[in-house]
Parts: sequence; C-alpha cells; structure tokens
Amino acid sequence: MAITFDKENTLKDEGVWASYAGSEFKLAHSGNNKFQRALSRLQAPHRRKIDKGSLDPVESKNIICKAMAEGLVLDWKNVVDSKGVQVVFDKDKCFTALVNNEDLREFIQEFALDLENFKSEESNRQGNV
Repeated sequence: MAITFDKENTLKDEGVWASYAGSEFKLAHSGNNKFQRALSRLQAPHRRKIDKGSLDPVESKNIICKAMAEGLVLDWKNVVDSKGVQVVFDKDKCFTALVNNEDLREFIQEFALDLENFKSEESNRQGNV
C-alpha cells in the first residue's frame, strides 16, 4: 500500500487495542503529543537531577508511570483487582497498575514504541473501506 500524503495517521493518538495476560489495553504511540507533554511536565521539577543522573529510581519510575497513565494507556478491558473484581479504567488506577506490574509496564512501553503496531491497524482500516 502506498503512503497517503494528505491524511495523517491518527491511530498513534487515538490508540489501538493490544492484548496482554488476558486483558486488553488501548494504547497510543509513545510519540503522541499528550504523552510527550505529560512526560516533559512531570520531569521538569526534576530536570537538574535527571541531567546529573542522580534522580532516585523510584521517583523516575513514578514519573514514567504517571506519564504513561496520562498519555499512553487510554482505556482497558478485563482488568481485575486482587479479589477478581473488574476495575473500571481511570488514570489513578492505571498508575497503580503500572507501578505494581513491571511486566505490564515493559509490554506497554515496547508496544507504544513500535510504530508498526499503529501503521498496520491503519492499513487494515483503509483496506476495509
């Protein structure tokens, strides 16, 4: 399929669904403006420590998880708490899930970095028109 020069691929911002461990996550690309702005805003108070490489690893993890909850994870399905009760998506619960689940955090980071995850979905949409 050829590149369409006059139409932006909005799926990087709108997100696509990805499966992980029996749950579904609607994920945006890591280059989207909402995530980039959140990350920049959250890092700003810590810029000096970040530049020196002296930011506490726990604080660094909290910053990335907050930014991911604001700009990468847009929704979820089939996420449960420790009692097996379905959890409705919101940013605070998403932050908690990301902080507590390193494997989930790594999956989302890797998925959100891979532009192919968003291009292939766009190609599928165009193919069905």
